Amino acid sequence: MKPASHHTPDYATLGLLQEGVWVSDSSDRFVFVNAAMAKIAGLSPELLTGQELRSFPEETLKHFLDYFNKAKESLQPCEYECPVVTPSGTATWQGGWLRPLVEDGRYAGMICTVRDITQSHSDKCSLIDHRNRLEAEA
Repeated sequence: MKPASHHTPDYATLGLLQEGVWVSDSSDRFVFVNAAMAKIAGLSPELLTGQELRSFPEETLKHFLDYFNKAKESLQPCEYECPVVTPSGTATWQGGWLRPLVEDGRYAGMICTVRDITQSHSDKCSLIDHRNRLEAEA
């Protein structure tokens, strides 16, 4: 599969989205963070912008980096769903898409969408537990 071509993100439009979005440059430094992403992270866009992804604590990145590295190395979009402890210290489950930005066949940054899926993940686990108990009783 051919890598997606590079398009300059429309930050004004990304800022209007209800879903969290961040954009990084080729050094994995955040160049854009929308308000929805800042709310999920528990920090202001100003505090997040300029930070390097790998500067966040291990508990924040532990599961997410595998997905990030897969997208970055393959230059292909990658869907993710994993536990994340936000920079403000909240334990969450997050999901979304990582879309590499590609320029002249090389990695030029990443666009990431972020949804807090903590409640739906909890509901899914509860349903699985309930089903397992019912099957054990049968």
